[in-house]
Amino acid sequence: MSIDNSLEQINNLFRILLRVHKSLLDFQKLATETFEQRKFSSYDILQLAFNHPEFEWLRKISVIMSEMDEATSDKKNLPTEAQLKDFARRLNEIFSENSQDFDFKRRLDVALARDTRLFSEVAELRLMLIKTLN
Repeated sequence: MSIDNSLEQINNLFRILLRVHKSLLDFQKLATETFEQRKFSSYDILQLAFNHPEFEWLRKISVIMSEMDEATSDKKNLPTEAQLKDFARRLNEIFSENSQDFDFKRRLDVALARDTRLFSEVAELRLMLIKTLN
């Protein structure tokens, strides 16, 4: 696989992951608003995403997304196939049906059961991860 192809693959993976992450943030926002019986502004959601314990499970994705963005931003040091595989492996550990991250898996399963669009997005992400790792 060429370096340009690794860059393109990471960018494609990032785009899919971004949609999934946004849907999961929206899900957690709604759950938190319901529990706390109040509406949150966009600024509030940003603060919650960084600080609220109910958003902790999503920070794993945020960290990987940040690393992916950093890897694709440096035009002098383009990402390698090894980096692509590492991102895919780490994401697969989180999103796999057999994930050992039980809190994440439980929360994801609840979100998937409530949102058919998210179900499709996660299925697309899982398929891309499988293709990348094989």
